[in-house]
This record gives sequence, C-alpha cells and structure tokens, in this order.
Amino acid sequence: MKILPLSTEHVDDVITLIKSGMDPYLFSLMIYACPGYKNYVNSIVNVPYQYSNCIFFGAFIEEKLAGFLECRLTKNTLHYNNLFISPEIRGSGIGKELMKRGCKLAKEQDISHLTCDVFDQNVTTKAWKERTGFQVTEKTYWFMGKNPYNTNSSENISFKLKNYPQTEVAQKTYNFSLLEIETTNGEYTIGLVNDQYLRITDIKCLQDSDLLKALSIIEPNRTLLVLSPSPDIQSLPNLKFICSNSRFKCLLTEYQYYKEVS
Repeated sequence: MKILPLSTEHVDDVITLIKSGMDPYLFSLMIYACPGYKNYVNSIVNVPYQYSNCIFFGAFIEEKLAGFLECRLTKNTLHYNNLFISPEIRGSGIGKELMKRGCKLAKEQDISHLTCDVFDQNVTTKAWKERTGFQVTEKTYWFMGKNPYNTNSSENISFKLKNYPQTEVAQKTYNFSLLEIETTNGEYTIGLVNDQYLRITDIKCLQDSDLLKALSIIEPNRTLLVLSPSPDIQSLPNLKFICSNSRFKCLLTEYQYYKEVS
C-alpha cells in the first residue's frame, strides 16, 4: 500500500467513497452532495500540497484508491476533516495508516493539536477516537426548519449584501458558497448549500429578525439548517432536531500513533 497526495484523476473516486461511507440523509445535507463538489476538490488538489492548508492523502492498493484522508491545517491544529475507506476493506488497517500520515504531517509542521468531528450515531468511530487518545471537547446539534418570515420585498428592511458577486460565482461553480450580510444588529456569514439549505452556525442569526427577513427575500425557497452548540433553541421553537456530532481533540504528543511516525 502507498499513501500519496491525491491528484485530479482520483476526484471521482473520492466522491464515491464519501457517498458509500455516509448516511444517505446526512450526505444530502452536506456540500459533498453538491454537483460542483468535484470542481471544489479539483481546485484543492491542483495546489501542491506543500503550499496548501487543505490536503488530500490517498491510500492506494495496486494503483487503486482504497481510502483517503482530508486534512485541514491552521497555526496550531491539524483537523482530520474526512476519512473514508472502501467498504469491502474497512477494518484492514488502512484508516490507521492514513491517520498516521496526518500525524506525521502535523509533526513536520510543528503543530501541537489534532481535532476531528464525528457524528454521534457513529459509535464505532467515536470509540476508536477515544482509544487512540482523543477526548470530546464540544458538541454540535443540528436542526432544520422553515424560515418563520415570509417577507414581501417591498417591506422596509435595512440590510446589505457584502460579497454577493463572489457568492454568485462560487454558487455557480461549486453549488455551495458563503454569503455575508450586514444588518443594523450585526454582520453574519450564511452558508448556501446546493439550492436547498441556508446553513447557519451562529445562533445570534436566529435572534435577528431583520436578518431572517432579509434571507426570506434573497432566498425564499431555502430551508434553515442550523448548527447549534446547545440542544435547545428557544428563539425558533419550530426547528426540528435531526442529529448531533462531537468535536474530538488530542495533544499531538499524546496521540497513540505519534511514536510510530518518524
């Protein structure tokens, strides 16, 4: 088995592995389900990995992609963003080898911590993370529901779109994007996923009626997809809970595989 940075010729296989490894419903809520996600990954792997803060490593058996790891780098943290293995060879140690490659990268970059997110329904994966030194540091609760406002565009609402041209280009290219909106109450960044969802990660968004009214004008047909640090959302009781995930964190030197990498 070889572990190498991915190139554009492997992007279709990456998408196949993600789709085969995720719950179909959760997959439909993510950027991975967007038709333009392939374009997005192509853009990433076209950058030499030495110069990128997002790196895809592939595990190859006889030139075939058997699994991959996506790492995202910040100043002090390497985040294991995605790890997927071909269904027929799960449990064969490929995931461990990919995680070790990420650990080696963190060591090379003098990074102090590792993080990863796991959906709470993935009990086996959560147990594996805990065995190897990770601990849960926070949880995120996912909710879905309709925007409670149905505002006529003639209503006097004060808001400004700060990056709409860039949002429009990204949406056409990747089918997901980030929209920056300013109201009298604050500035917000809203995720647009496919043509279906408004992804909200800042709970203050739900407390700003001007923002919600603005979204009902700009994107009247989208559903709210809210990621909250709290299991209770008082401001919008109509939202329905759909799932939760845990953020795991580990000091690099305390990671089980740290001593196995050079």
